[in-house]
Amino acid sequence: MVQMDELQEKQDRVEFLTAASQFLEKALPVGQQSPEMVPLLMEMLKFGVTGFKVGKSLEGEFDSTADKLKQAAAQPKQPPPNPDLIKIQAQTQADQQQMQMNAQAKQQEAQITMQLEQHKQEMQAQQIQHQNQVEAQRSQLQAQQDAQLEQLRMQNDAKLEAMRHNLELMIAQMNNQAKVEVAEIAAQTTLQTAQIGAAQQGTQE
Repeated sequence: MVQMDELQEKQDRVEFLTAASQFLEKALPVGQQSPEMVPLLMEMLKFGVTGFKVGKSLEGEFDSTADKLKQAAAQPKQPPPNPDLIKIQAQTQADQQQMQMNAQAKQQEAQITMQLEQHKQEMQAQQIQHQNQVEAQRSQLQAQQDAQLEQLRMQNDAKLEAMRHNLELMIAQMNNQAKVEVAEIAAQTTLQTAQIGAAQQGTQE
């Protein structure tokens, strides 16, 4: 007897679910197209549910769901979106994005230009510094060369002065020697002349 009751309850539940599913399958499209029909459809569903013994336990849930659907149906229906408005909104959004991209591109370009200008100034400063260093080295080398040349000139002048002094000494010595030789020659000539004169007188006598 208990098994028969359980089997009957299962059959009743299957029959209830089948009937409810078939009703909802046909009622849902109607409710979507005509929301004002939702309260009537819910009452019809509730009327059918209460006819099943197993459906009485769900009567409270159906009442709660029906109230919610009635409230939703009572709210003003949102108008369908305007394609032209959607197109304008999309175009406006695209224009805003394009403006943002252009602004970002200009900002990046300005940053790159500033970085290039800064790099150019740094390169020019380094070039000027290098030129100054080269000029300083050149001036230092020129000063060293001038000092070396002046030192060589002074050394050459000293050597020339020494050579001139030595030459003057040699000339003076040669002159003195020449004078001595001339004096000796003159004395010898005078002696020879005296001797010749004496010899001639002796012959005459």
